[in-house]
Amino acid sequence: MQILFAFLLGIAFQQRFTTIDQAQRVLYLITLTSAATAAVLLIAPVAAHRVLFRRNRKDEVVAITSRLASAGLACLAVAILSAVVLVVDFVTGVTVALTITITLGVIVAITWLVVPLLLRRRPEE
Repeated sequence: MQILFAFLLGIAFQQRFTTIDQAQRVLYLITLTSAATAAVLLIAPVAAHRVLFRRNRKDEVVAITSRLASAGLACLAVAILSAVVLVVDFVTGVTVALTITITLGVIVAITWLVVPLLLRRRPEE
């Protein structure tokens, strides 16, 4: 996530950035914003833990950090997928970009959501 965010911060200063069209610029801004939001949300549990440490509020810490991490992963998924569509569109065109990104989106949905939900429904041993 941090490498993606750093890449996105630097890409706007590249000479070829001026050649992207308006739709790609909007997609870039979505990607950058999603990556920044993911970074904030995924780092936030550390801050919450530091503030609430040794205050007998473990249940609250677990609840809030779980929500923050889930929201952070959702933003990270958006950042990854939009970065892929942006780069592949720039390199090959929109059709290939959408095909690859949709395939990757299905993989993200299965591995980040479906499999964990299926495992959660299993009885504990």
